Amino acid sequence: GLGWLIRTIWGQRKEIWVAYETLLRFRNALHSIAGRRVDRIRFAYQEAMAEHLGYPTVEACMQRYWQAATKVRAISRHALEVLAQKAGLPVLRCINADTPETPLALMELFSRSSRDDLPLSPKILLAAEQLVENVDESHRQDPDICERFFELLISSSDRALPLFRMHEIGLLNALIPEFECVTGLYQRNVFHVYTVDIHMLNGVAALKSLAAGDDPELPETLKLIMSELEMRDRRLLFLAMLLHDLCKGGAPADACEHVGERLGLNEDDITLLSFLV
Repeated sequence: GLGWLIRTIWGQRKEIWVAYETLLRFRNALHSIAGRRVDRIRFAYQEAMAEHLGYPTVEACMQRYWQAATKVRAISRHALEVLAQKAGLPVLRCINADTPETPLALMELFSRSSRDDLPLSPKILLAAEQLVENVDESHRQDPDICERFFELLISSSDRALPLFRMHEIGLLNALIPEFECVTGLYQRNVFHVYTVDIHMLNGVAALKSLAAGDDPELPETLKLIMSELEMRDRRLLFLAMLLHDLCKGGAPADACEHVGERLGLNEDDITLLSFLV
């Protein structure tokens, strides 16, 4: 009930407070630079913002902003959805289940979310954020967890929502630490609307759409190619899409190899993964 929600939010108070203070610093800096109230960090202010706040580059400055904003948005949205349910307001259909007690149990719920194309309940997502802190190297190399990860990565029955939610609560970064360097990474040009991490996840979503073949304008040849991909090739293709822009975040050259080794890929598959990326 409401008591559970209060306890959960209280457990995340440090993260929320750090993110809130970060956003306040950005807002104060923006007002100081503009000389008036301005609540949009436009291109014209970004270089001055980075210098004012002591960041080495605009990209590093804006990455910190997006990380803080994403954290506040995620926790606030989950809390509001729980309150809406308690108040009897109409909410979207979702998967309700017992709160997972292990990372594997959480991954199984995300796999179910992928198969049923239904989101997990906000209560599960709020509680799951505490589980993320317990994910370590043994979990990253757990064959059952890796299998669940590949299931929801390549599934064409969802719209990549489970992957987005995994990323939102920090689980994706916990399982693939190399992804942290692109989380919230700002691309300062007119061609990229999204941060690098969201751009990469949108790429996976596009592959899911291709695999599902639900676009009537999709060429039949491409539908055939996607439908005839073997499981091994499908896994490598989707994983390569998920990792394809790691270099923009400064990930080491062998980052893909480390990810592949943890996920149980053999040497040939790791070589092909690195080539695709």
